[in-house]
Amino acid sequence: MTGPQVTIIVKNRGKHMAVSCRRGQSILDALTGSNVHIDSPCAGKSTCGKCRIRVLEGDIAVSREDNSFFSRDELESGYRLACTAYPATDCTIELDIDKNQDYYIVTDADIPENLTYDKRDDSKNRLMETDMPEMKLGIGIDIGTTTIAMQLIDKVTGGVVDTYSALNSQRKYGADVISRIERANRGQGDELRQSIINDLKTGLGRWLSRKHSPDIGQIAIAGNTAMIHLLMGYSCSTLGVYPYTPVNIKTIYTTYAELLKDSEWNIPVVVFPGISAFIGGDIAAGMLACGFAGDERVKILIDLGTNGEMVIGNNKKILAASAAAGPAFEGGNITFGTGSIPGAICRVSIEDGKCRVKTINGKPPAGICGTGVIEAVAELLKAGFIDGTGLLGDDCFENGYPLVENGESGKIVLTQKDIREIQLAKAAIRAGLEVLLKRYGAAYGDIDTVYLAGGFGFEMDADKAMAIGLLPKEFKGRVRAVGNTALNGTVRYICDKNAEAQVALILEVTQEISLSNDEDFNGLYVKYMNFID
Repeated sequence: MTGPQVTIIVKNRGKHMAVSCRRGQSILDALTGSNVHIDSPCAGKSTCGKCRIRVLEGDIAVSREDNSFFSRDELESGYRLACTAYPATDCTIELDIDKNQDYYIVTDADIPENLTYDKRDDSKNRLMETDMPEMKLGIGIDIGTTTIAMQLIDKVTGGVVDTYSALNSQRKYGADVISRIERANRGQGDELRQSIINDLKTGLGRWLSRKHSPDIGQIAIAGNTAMIHLLMGYSCSTLGVYPYTPVNIKTIYTTYAELLKDSEWNIPVVVFPGISAFIGGDIAAGMLACGFAGDERVKILIDLGTNGEMVIGNNKKILAASAAAGPAFEGGNITFGTGSIPGAICRVSIEDGKCRVKTINGKPPAGICGTGVIEAVAELLKAGFIDGTGLLGDDCFENGYPLVENGESGKIVLTQKDIREIQLAKAAIRAGLEVLLKRYGAAYGDIDTVYLAGGFGFEMDADKAMAIGLLPKEFKGRVRAVGNTALNGTVRYICDKNAEAQVALILEVTQEISLSNDEDFNGLYVKYMNFID
């Protein structure tokens, strides 16, 4: 073909589609531009090795990065990284199905009841005052970096009428907020905004087009600062560079029609306020859900992810911090790491030298997710395969410890590099937590409850987290997985007439601690790099 474009035939799960690719354009960019999802956590920087494709017809040269991520047999079988694949002629490719399937999303059915909100007692939780009391329903929304979760709520009882969860379509621009900020600053802000608007319309359309729509009186939205900037169409130019100044982190009052450019529905919408560029409205909503505003007992909330947010405090004083943990807790930068997809190893045990694993939905092993990595490291430590410094024994140092001999994609191992990634991530979280405890003047015994938030936190075995030093062992018996606290916070806002005042109190008493400027953080970071607590 001699024209300016080539045609890529994409095979995926038995379906075929044609995608145009400009000369000099990578297959990854061509797929992304055509709304074909392929896993690319690093947003095309060639560092993660996840955008795997297999060339079935046509010739695509082997890149330097291909040689780093694939074996000789895989290269001969046609495997390439989409981000470094530049087709000169028409070709046919197959997506790596195991690495590009849907994530397991924690829904309301998986999440335990919130301790601080009694749905059964209307004397404690009365209907929010409104000019239209007949509108008895509300919708809570959490816009997460990876997933979007919604609940249709009966405002009178606090009961869940329906739920909706989906992947955030923005992930095609990168798995983390930094990648998306960079894309927005390179002129793709409108694309990113339209992507999230389309996702919201898809979910909300389930209820607005049905009999529920006349009864919906309010929508509450929470998200991290970057997600809200992208939703509102704000400039992200100051979010990714020092001093990391957001355009707006105040409470936003708008309407469905104004926000989503849809004149049919004029439903009031409130967007949760944030605290800083790093501590967003999702954390403010989480603190509301966990009762920080109405309790003198000192609590800790930890939201584990690429940016591990953590808060400590009560209704008098709250300290908050964000630690750059990296993507290891979500399966990123792990050799056989993957997101929470069916087939991802999520449980690991080693007994009598034999490794046993469990996978999400019981599917054949396709990789290992964050919870699985934590469990694997904890078990290897207990069994003596790694020492207190994280060093693998001689038998496994070169090729890694075999978790599965015959998975969907062959052998699955945990390498020395993978263990180092977990050490870096857990050291950041633990050091941040220790700084907050010290600055707050609290000892381990002063903490009433430790809340682990998010789908990752909900699935995590707290004892395994303590075994690797992610959490202090002194917290045993006080750690509680609470699922999606950001979503729970939006629900509480809708149902509790005092919630707005409680959010205002949370903002008033919360102070952010900058870990990068803290005199103790670096020393603690080095200390907790090891597995010796």
